[in-house]
Amino acid sequence: MTRRSFAFALALSLSVAVTHALAEQTTRIPIVGYLFLAASQNDPLVMAWRQGLRDLGYVDGQNIKLEFRSAQGQPERLPGSR
Repeated sequence: MTRRSFAFALALSLSVAVTHALAEQTTRIPIVGYLFLAASQNDPLVMAWRQGLRDLGYVDGQNIKLEFRSAQGQPERLPGSR
């Protein structure tokens, strides 16, 4: 094998390895959390927040993940409230 053939084979194998590694990357969807004291997901404020996100092009489950958590009216359940 000549030096030129070896260099070509090495370059080809590296380009295939890089292309394969790039093809395996997955798109990560950002997760946005909403922590509230007593409201529900159907609260008008929450609905307005979700509509504002939609107006900006964010669709829950497609390009953003929305997580809702509630303290269910018990402030002691919130982090840092002790």
